[in-house]
Amino acid sequence: MGSLTRSSIPLVRYRLARAALDLRSFTVAELVTLTGVPVGTVYSFLSKLSLNKEALPAATPGRPREVYTLTDQAVEKLLDENFEIAKTLREAGLAASQDHATVEIQEAREVHEPRRCQGGMRLESLRKLYVEELKDLYSAERQILQALPRMARKVRNEPLKRAFEDHVQVTEMQVERLDRIFEDLGKSARGKKSKMMEGLIEEAKEMMQEEDMEPEILDTALLSAAQKIEHYQIASYGTVRTYAQVLGEDQHVRLLQKTLDEEQDADKNLTRLAESSINVEVEARA
Repeated sequence: MGSLTRSSIPLVRYRLARAALDLRSFTVAELVTLTGVPVGTVYSFLSKLSLNKEALPAATPGRPREVYTLTDQAVEKLLDENFEIAKTLREAGLAASQDHATVEIQEAREVHEPRRCQGGMRLESLRKLYVEELKDLYSAERQILQALPRMARKVRNEPLKRAFEDHVQVTEMQVERLDRIFEDLGKSARGKKSKMMEGLIEEAKEMMQEEDMEPEILDTALLSAAQKIEHYQIASYGTVRTYAQVLGEDQHVRLLQKTLDEEQDADKNLTRLAESSINVEVEARA
């Protein structure tokens, strides 16, 4: 995201809060990856919240060693704050409800004083950000469509294999929804590659190339990779859905919420698999 300016701080906090609310439990590294916000800013954001903190086992892959979970108090605080920011942003940009003469005056003023949302960010800048985030998601979904069939072929656990195969069809429908949104916006979905998704899928590819990895361990590793992908999508779709709300794109909100619901359901299904058959297989081998 680059350096933070005074005008960008409200949206930075808004995006962090949206990601935290969608995930509820997360590591600092996940928030950094999902939002692009510097790690110091993430720690500052978390320091102002009521959180439960749990240490991860030392053998857990990757660097994060602590998982943060929002308390009910933190959830309420973030919902209240984000509601006020969204309300201010929307009110700053509402011209459709004004009479025609007032709209003409407002449009004339915008030549010299463009509409701004809270913190000084222009609404047209938010719309550009919205389109860029949608392009990132479109690229991410296309990459997932290529990766999931290969992941399904590699796993041995049948419920996990079916989950991967079923999600291919779900992802195709999600791409169609994004196509509808881009058509409505009059914009092309092409032109941007999701670097975040590329990195997550590359991690899964590296696991699949490990020749000496036991099948049960590979299943567990690919399930973990799939959940990281889901967490990225949940945070990203939650963010663009909120941008759509602020911009008054009600049809987009409905389409994006449908996809967000699907991703959350997929994550819950993967969690059930992790807690049941996958972990049981690993323990049986121990």
